[in-house]
Amino acid sequence: MAKSIFIFALHFHQPVGQSLLVLDRIQRNSYEMLLSLLERYKHLRLTLHFSGPLLRYWRDRYPEFLERLRSVIQSSRFEVLGGTYTESPLILLPPEDKLEQLKRGRQLVEGLLGVSVRGAWLPERVWDPTLPPLLEGTGYQYVLLDDEVGYRSGLPREYVRRAVLVEYSGRKVGVLFIDGPIRYILPWRSHEEVLSYIRSFDGARGEYVLWGSDAEKFGEWWERDKAERWLSLFFYYLDGARDIELLTPSDYIRRYGYAGLAYLGPWSYDKMNEW
Repeated sequence: MAKSIFIFALHFHQPVGQSLLVLDRIQRNSYEMLLSLLERYKHLRLTLHFSGPLLRYWRDRYPEFLERLRSVIQSSRFEVLGGTYTESPLILLPPEDKLEQLKRGRQLVEGLLGVSVRGAWLPERVWDPTLPPLLEGTGYQYVLLDDEVGYRSGLPREYVRRAVLVEYSGRKVGVLFIDGPIRYILPWRSHEEVLSYIRSFDGARGEYVLWGSDAEKFGEWWERDKAERWLSLFFYYLDGARDIELLTPSDYIRRYGYAGLAYLGPWSYDKMNEW
């Protein structure tokens, strides 16, 4: 029996101008705890994104933490995503600024963490249909977008459960879709319910479940002790599950490729579309 495919992407971010009191609290309650868990489970194929502003905060305010993070990543099986320099929604910017954001964001991640990046996390997960040439030109092979973008663009369910290619002016980049329903149960429901949801998808057809959301849910949105227990046990279950395969986006693309070519409208996740 084919295994179910699960991609787990943690997005770490603090905005430009964040209160240092707030930053210190989140650093203490969330980021320190998460790094300890990542050290314990560095053999898992997890996916991580660190925003430009947060990396610069760590560089200037928490250099020992940043060095420890760099060491863990370099000895792990994690995949690190790139992104933009200031986490500004790209659709608001002129082309030359979009290009500079993507270029400097990539350089920041690779320079501070010592990794090569293939994929990008877009600010607020807002898709701009003109981005493929800029993403390809700055070395990105794929991006993560919400399934809402696919559905609002008219894609059938089987495409939204697979990676697709998008194109603009003859330049292409891949897209993997974040699963909307799992964001509302992980980590808020029981491990059994979350794992049952993942198991409901058939990996034999290349379908995957991608959870991609805020790292701050663990220790900031949800108190540290409960969040640490929940996530530690979840990693333990994933590590031992024989019917669930944990992959990074690049792992998935290498194995399954793309379902086809799609054209996506300028959408984002459900709440951002409303706002």
